[in-house]
Amino acid sequence: MEDLTERLKVLKEKIEELRVKYENYFAGFEKLPPFKLHDEISKEINSLMGKTLMSYGLQYLLNQIAQRFRTYESLWEKQMKRREEGLLNMKREGGRAFAFPQTREFFKFSSGNEKDELKKLYQDFVKNSGKIAGKTVSFEQFERYISQQVNTLKKKFSCSLVVVWVEKEGDTAKIKAKPE
Repeated sequence: MEDLTERLKVLKEKIEELRVKYENYFAGFEKLPPFKLHDEISKEINSLMGKTLMSYGLQYLLNQIAQRFRTYESLWEKQMKRREEGLLNMKREGGRAFAFPQTREFFKFSSGNEKDELKKLYQDFVKNSGKIAGKTVSFEQFERYISQQVNTLKKKFSCSLVVVWVEKEGDTAKIKAKPE
């Protein structure tokens, strides 16, 4: 019984992880949908549904978890279909239709000191304006600033990864970040 309870708990956590991964995919942070984890969870649910020696409480919990997963699956299928239709319409109409353009590049930092990512982010920043408060910023200053911001966000939100990007607002470039 305890083993089954633990499996259901892990399954619930995996479904939440999958939900987050799909959100990241639809937001443009990930290039591919998390099909591997999706299939793994689906197989686990199907194998548990075949068990007959379960208490009513565990059966109820399993049905609840399975229903939540099926609801998410339905939502993800609809979003995938909309996304695919948007991309197909864009191809059919010669690229004029709006369909999830990747207008900015996102960079992931776990420490804020990833040199390659920092260089790309700095180049993006310079391309869009390269100034903070009207002053041109050197790479070293930029590196210290990003490292400080990443560490601050990691502490504040208790996360291990921060996504950083540059947005152009008028004549200035703004550095945006969000915990992941």
